Amino acid sequence: MSRPTSIRLDDALSEELELVALIEGRSVADELREAVAMLITKKRGDEAFARSAEQFAQRVQEFALR
Repeated sequence: MSRPTSIRLDDALSEELELVALIEGRSVADELREAVAMLITKKRGDEAFARSAEQFAQRVQEFALR
């Protein structure tokens, strides 16, 4: 199942994204999905991000126990 999501891009970035999609013969939505998937993959392998996530989870747990 997919969920609609919207983002705001500045004009220059939006135009560049549209150009990339045109060159690749893909939709802007497909390019965005690929970019998000690449970001998530990168974050999963990032040790500093994992530490930050663990610290955040700990703070949430501490807050919930108050």
